[in-house]
Amino acid sequence: MNFISLFFLGFFSFTPIYAALQPKQAPSGLFGYADEKGKFIIEPVFEKALPFENKVARVVQKNRWGVIDEKGKFIFKPQFADIQNFNNGTAIVANELTGGGNWMYGLLENTGKILFSPQYQYMTADYQHQLFIAGNRLDAQNVRFGVINRKNTAVIPLRFKEIRHTRYRTFAGKDDKNEWYFFDTEGKNVFRSKTQVISDFDENLAFVKTSSGWGIMLPNGKFATDTVFQKIKTISANRFDLFAFPQTQVIDNQNKTIFKTRLADITYLGENLFRFSEDGKSGLLDLKGKQIPKIAFDEINHFKNGLAVVKNAGLYGVLNTKGKTIFPAKYNLIAIDSISGLVLLQQSKRWQVGDRTGKVLTEIPYEEIRLQPYGMMIVRRGKQWFLLDRQGKPAGAIAYQNIQNFENQHAIARLQNLAGVIDTKAKWLIEPIYDSIRLINSHLAVGFSEKKSVLLSILSKKIAYKIEKIESFSGENFYKVTVSGKKGIISKTGQNVIATEYDELQIFGKDSICTVWQGDKKGLISLKGTTVFPLTIGFEDMQTLQEERIAVKINGKWGFIDLNAGLRIAHRYEAVQPFSEGLAAFKLKSKWGFLNLKEEIVIQPQFEAVCDFEKNRACVRKSGKWGFIDKNGKLLLPTQFDKLTLLPSCKFISEINGKKGLISPEGREMLHPSSEEIRELPNGNLLIKRNGKIGLLNAKGNETIPVMYDLLTLAGNYCLVSVQPPPMSITLK
Repeated sequence: MNFISLFFLGFFSFTPIYAALQPKQAPSGLFGYADEKGKFIIEPVFEKALPFENKVARVVQKNRWGVIDEKGKFIFKPQFADIQNFNNGTAIVANELTGGGNWMYGLLENTGKILFSPQYQYMTADYQHQLFIAGNRLDAQNVRFGVINRKNTAVIPLRFKEIRHTRYRTFAGKDDKNEWYFFDTEGKNVFRSKTQVISDFDENLAFVKTSSGWGIMLPNGKFATDTVFQKIKTISANRFDLFAFPQTQVIDNQNKTIFKTRLADITYLGENLFRFSEDGKSGLLDLKGKQIPKIAFDEINHFKNGLAVVKNAGLYGVLNTKGKTIFPAKYNLIAIDSISGLVLLQQSKRWQVGDRTGKVLTEIPYEEIRLQPYGMMIVRRGKQWFLLDRQGKPAGAIAYQNIQNFENQHAIARLQNLAGVIDTKAKWLIEPIYDSIRLINSHLAVGFSEKKSVLLSILSKKIAYKIEKIESFSGENFYKVTVSGKKGIISKTGQNVIATEYDELQIFGKDSICTVWQGDKKGLISLKGTTVFPLTIGFEDMQTLQEERIAVKINGKWGFIDLNAGLRIAHRYEAVQPFSEGLAAFKLKSKWGFLNLKEEIVIQPQFEAVCDFEKNRACVRKSGKWGFIDKNGKLLLPTQFDKLTLLPSCKFISEINGKKGLISPEGREMLHPSSEEIRELPNGNLLIKRNGKIGLLNAKGNETIPVMYDLLTLAGNYCLVSVQPPPMSITLK
């Protein structure tokens, strides 16, 4: 016990006081080193000061780093822009070259001796600071790396594009031929490998890539696995998941294989061409799965009218469907008119127009250009805008203040602060006399001036009439207009369909009849402007005519009248829906049922919600669940579905507990709800996902492509599909 006490006493007796010195900032803003009581032992004369490490500390004076000892004396006077941590008696030092942005690195000993001055643009050290990976630039694009020791002797010459290491015990260098050479710590070449990519060794293993895929390599150059995998994931120190390449193929709609490929990131670009990725570059495959030679770009966009924009190193070019480069990737901007095939090219401040053969047609001496349909161009010089034809010649002599993009071969243009409409030959279709103009369609526009607006016929150049508002009505063929507070309907060409004399109009019903309001009166007018039911007082509300019956609301209750205003079904119902296939839904005591034209209750009120009958069936909801009934009220499908979604083909997607199924337009169950997703495609086919796998059904619900793929995308008349095999786990000893 006494011996132990004396030992500690001796330890504390010989421990110098400056062992506890810490950096401290003085009121002057400068730093020094203080003891535990805060008293400066080393005066505050430094702009920066770091803690002592191994009896030395790094400090800054006059924006330069130096090294002091425990008494505050400089071991190395400040002269470097940076000094990194000392390790095993040495530290990497750096100076910035004149002009900034480039650093050079060297090595300093903690005695103050410079082992070698800053001379490398890249430098990293092993954990013992015995070996260093160093590199210098040959030019702006190329760097060469090697390995040096403390004496600045090249253990591995600086001739490699890349250097990898196994904890600085084994090194791999990639030469200009993309071959890898493996060295020991003495620089002896152990073996050579033609792997394309190699990672730093981790736990004595490296992930390497060859033309066939990724694998695992040992430091002696032997492979622990074949190089046939798409990727490798580390699970633990010696356990890995190996992911095989997806089994990708292009198939037709009958599941017949067109071609297979192991290439990655396959995407359909149109024109029966497919993009793939390999080693960071994109290439092209034809419909036979063959690579189109000499195609390697950073990006390849979709083909339109036989041309695609490509990108390399931030610049753009144009490619045709045969893989020929029409315009090289040297332009800052490219736009292609899909109708005419003309190509707008910008290089620096120079604009050109080319054709689909790669020929430059003309130079465009303007500051800004917007390519328009049919090869027209809107261009700017200074504050003036011009319209050019596809040859780059002015379409007219007028210089405009502004020209908006063309719509339906018409464009809004401004002249002397007023707006008009021009055609593709720069002729005024509507003279510039308005404050602003809004194009409605290819026939109509609205001109605004002095808080007034007028409806304009573009082709006849006539003012139809003053309007206050115009809005779409029942699709693209009709518009509802407001004139002096009254509403009417016009056709897409501006012809009057229903006179502007009503307070409100309701959208057309199935029989192309529109409900109109005028004060307390309500009536029906046909699409041709014919009065179907005259304006009549006494109805609180009115629905449209369907199957010669009009639903009306009288004293808070609904019934039906005929075209002669005769009450055919008494107003006794809480709500009704128009007749469809001879039956109308009615609501009584909060439940829905169906009655016929004779007011005979065909289906008793028992449902919470209903839809109209179509194809002799109607969907109904009971106890929160949906099902289908026929016209006798018999259940075609039980009320068991949480949700029903109508598709454009009149089929329904059914849903139970998040799983989806399919129901025919007649109410027949085509697929029981067991899928995560069902989506109807424009051609009527159905994309289905079940248990994480995807397949394709035809319009009849028959499986044409099995539900077995991880990926399925449409590719013109074909489908691009792939299966991702499950990962294979391995443990290496």
